Amino acid sequence: KGEQLAVEPKITPISVGDGDVWEWFSPSTAGYGDPLRRQPAAVLGDVEARLLTADAAGRVFGVVIDDEGLDVAATAARRKDLLRDRLDGQEPADQVEPPEDAKRIGDLLHVVDGRWWCNGADLGPLTENYKLQARMREMSFAELSQEFIPPEYAAQMSAKMVFREYLCPVTGLRIDSEMARIGEPPLHDIVLPPATPPDRSQP
Repeated sequence: KGEQLAVEPKITPISVGDGDVWEWFSPSTAGYGDPLRRQPAAVLGDVEARLLTADAAGRVFGVVIDDEGLDVAATAARRKDLLRDRLDGQEPADQVEPPEDAKRIGDLLHVVDGRWWCNGADLGPLTENYKLQARMREMSFAELSQEFIPPEYAAQMSAKMVFREYLCPVTGLRIDSEMARIGEPPLHDIVLPPATPPDRSQP
């Protein structure tokens, strides 16, 4: 209880007295893989440790937590809804095991016979940027999360940037993500040389 004062960076000093409480909200640092693939029990642990709100758990991780704890059935339904939304209403399919000779690149992406492969979807030749064939979803940082909206948002650098998700067109799961200036082309950040046969000319 008491008066609430927003503290911004690079302002004149403020007085802090006995009994004042500092509270810091910030987006978390980057993780690995798609948030919708994180173990629900781990998300529940974060909520119980007050590292995450139940609302954020549902919004970011698709994990439904109520007064009784983790709702497993509701979490499965929520995650399916989020995947369907990513695919613009298309029903997300289950993951597909890659061929035995597939080369894994990251969490979901593979190389099969010199082409980018994700859950059975052909994302083009290895020499090209797979992102051009993946599903792409672009959001402003204001749409992404309320934690990214500082005062005078329109004047901030975050208003000039977008967050992009590159999604498997079969499952809707996130292959990769990036930040970019508005209007910039997709980053071509994975470049692999084409496979060449071994040199057998030497003894």
